[in-house]
Amino acid sequence: MGRGIRLFQVLGVNSVPAFGVLASEWTASTALALYWCENVFIALLVGLRLWLHRRSTEKRGHWEAGLSSGMRKAGSGSFLWEFLSTALILTAGHGLFLALILFLAIPEKFPDAAGVDPIAVLQGLGVISIFLLLGFLYDAIGLASRTFAWVRRLANLVLGRVIVVHLTIISGMVGMEWLGGPRGFFLVFAGFKTLSDVSAMTGGGQPAAGKPPGCLTAPMRLFAGDAKARRFAQHYETQHGLERWAEGQWEERREE
Repeated sequence: MGRGIRLFQVLGVNSVPAFGVLASEWTASTALALYWCENVFIALLVGLRLWLHRRSTEKRGHWEAGLSSGMRKAGSGSFLWEFLSTALILTAGHGLFLALILFLAIPEKFPDAAGVDPIAVLQGLGVISIFLLLGFLYDAIGLASRTFAWVRRLANLVLGRVIVVHLTIISGMVGMEWLGGPRGFFLVFAGFKTLSDVSAMTGGGQPAAGKPPGCLTAPMRLFAGDAKARRFAQHYETQHGLERWAEGQWEERREE
């Protein structure tokens, strides 16, 4: 049931800008602006999940864990603060870059596709908010029983999504003329983003394997030799073991 709700949410969210461009004659600039607003809203909702989870469970990970790996330095704040500051800084940088594209690059090369309709953005964000709030309410019902590892993986997935969207826009700008202008780029971008969101929902956040992946060890064995490849594998397994140990500690209730 949970996966069905999440799939419904992902497809619903991604259908809004696609419907706007294909059926309501939105400009590609309007749709891209809506994607940015969606990123902000998602980050805030994940931050709210983290706050509620911390308040209801008081698991040590909220004060001791870092975003990607390793322990947090003493006095460096909370996991919630690290997530929100990182997500909002990345999104702000993304917004600045996107503004240059929407208000300088596209009007100069593709004037017919230029112009952001603020009313359409607000309407689209209203519909998207319904789908995102549906997912939030579903998570909130059993949030107190969730592990810290679950909310940590969710936070990292959101940060990864922001980076993927940003890199997709950059690469799309390079090939915009080949794709037939902003509209063609938007359709490719929308398809890629939908597949990325569905992939993250169905397979994202799984624990890493205990042994290093072959894509890392094979090149090292080829260029550095078997001895260094074995040392790398041992180091990887040691770090992986430390990470698993830390995750176990993070699930304990914080002592005052």
